[in-house]
Amino acid sequence: MWKEAHEPLHGGINALNKHCGVGPGMSFANLVLEGDHCIGVIGLVPCAIGGKWGSHLYKQLLKRANAALQDGGKIRAILWCKGESDSLDEISATMYKMRLIEFFLHIRGDLASPALPTL
Repeated sequence: MWKEAHEPLHGGINALNKHCGVGPGMSFANLVLEGDHCIGVIGLVPCAIGGKWGSHLYKQLLKRANAALQDGGKIRAILWCKGESDSLDEISATMYKMRLIEFFLHIRGDLASPALPTL
């Protein structure tokens, strides 16, 4: 079910019951629309949740993304904005780049979109 976006975009999806603040989603959508008025409607599929990402959160992301594809929707890009939880220890910080590349490869494969842009 689509509804008009408003801040906070992530309200009600944070499983850790943390306060959902303002992120880059609305600013990004507005900037895209300002750049090309012919785009039409932009659908945002917020999936950001604080904490470590694991298989449960990834499955939720795929569920939301696949719901957005219903009725002819198309995912045109992923806007990735990561917090600092991956810098809490040296091992996580060192492995972040490799894990992020792996994550993008997996999501592109799972959404059958090998050239899906990630910003």
